[in-house]
Amino acid sequence: MKQGEWFCATDYYNNKESEDNIRVCKENLMRDIPLHKHDDIETMYVFSGSGKIFVNGIEYPLSRGSFINLNPYHFYGISTREGLGLYTCVYPVALPILTQVYPVPAESLSDLLYEGHPVVQCTSEQQEIIEQLFERLLVEFNEKDLFYEKSVSNMILQLSVYYSRFSLKNVYDGEKLEPPVEWLALQKIMLTPYQTITLEEVANEYKVSPEYLNRKLRAATGKSFKQNINYTKIINACSLMYFPELSIQYIANLLCYTSMNTFYREFKKYKGMTPDEYRKKEISQQDTFIMPNQDVGLQLLIYLHMHYKEPLTLSSIAKQFNMSESFIQKVCKGCFGKSLTDTLNEIRISYAIPLLCATKLTIYDIALSVGFESISTFNRVFKKITYQTAGEYREDFCKQGKGF
Repeated sequence: MKQGEWFCATDYYNNKESEDNIRVCKENLMRDIPLHKHDDIETMYVFSGSGKIFVNGIEYPLSRGSFINLNPYHFYGISTREGLGLYTCVYPVALPILTQVYPVPAESLSDLLYEGHPVVQCTSEQQEIIEQLFERLLVEFNEKDLFYEKSVSNMILQLSVYYSRFSLKNVYDGEKLEPPVEWLALQKIMLTPYQTITLEEVANEYKVSPEYLNRKLRAATGKSFKQNINYTKIINACSLMYFPELSIQYIANLLCYTSMNTFYREFKKYKGMTPDEYRKKEISQQDTFIMPNQDVGLQLLIYLHMHYKEPLTLSSIAKQFNMSESFIQKVCKGCFGKSLTDTLNEIRISYAIPLLCATKLTIYDIALSVGFESISTFNRVFKKITYQTAGEYREDFCKQGKGF
């Protein structure tokens, strides 16, 4: 595994995760949940009842069809008057959500993962889809049949894709709510674990005094600016632990710790164990899926997802990885069963489809935004993969009442 500068846990997600760290349940919530922090991603769906959820200082109503996605930077609490029927799926940041919708060529969507609403309201048709998916996920998770780990991961991935699609529509159609300054600052902290930022810099960015911002952060999260910085770094350190090729020293340096003593002290404070103990106890290599050239294949897949909009070639990718072109092709064939070009084209089309379904961007603009250099190539590849032209796909989607 190359320890390169682009290797960041917040940039992508890995599939090396023990099923012990995934939780799926269906419950009737009869009590309020106080405002709290959490280390994992929590996806919820309301199938009955009503209530409210408070996320980073903003109140959202809850009723049947409320689809909720909470990242570690979301501090939240739930209030219920008559009980809430909830499906809940909790999983680590390290789970594979590579097809999450990332930046697209519209300023309002520059970072959907962080700027979209944490709650979207499903239509009746969407409710049926999500409820059926959660029921199937519950069965698979509880019965633990052959290869259930992969099946569970795939269903979680489907939930993430549906949430991204619905949230993307909300960015275009819904009202954008601006959180209070303390939550904006917390979001910035959560998204910059690999940089050194100061209280003064962040306070200046939001045009408040450092003392005021620190006081608001303490009131909202129970932690000072510095404590929130360390908490965020430890969350990311835990995700990076799933890559055994990365030394603990490297992880500490990547997260801008100036000494190993400080890193070990902060890690034990938040996780109750040392980094070495965490890696040994929480991450069992027996629970991972192995494939030929897995390390290189994973790096390559991540790189393609991160750079799919760029004019990539076999030569440029081989140069980036400091490997021969023939070896890169061998890795693609061994890991993905197809050539590099076909792998990259499938990734680009996977990003194009949500834009076709949930936006009014022209097909030409979509083609360019996902990395195709010509509309003719995009059309040819799209039809090869979906057996429809892009126009036909969009038209069929709209006829089903799902489009914009």
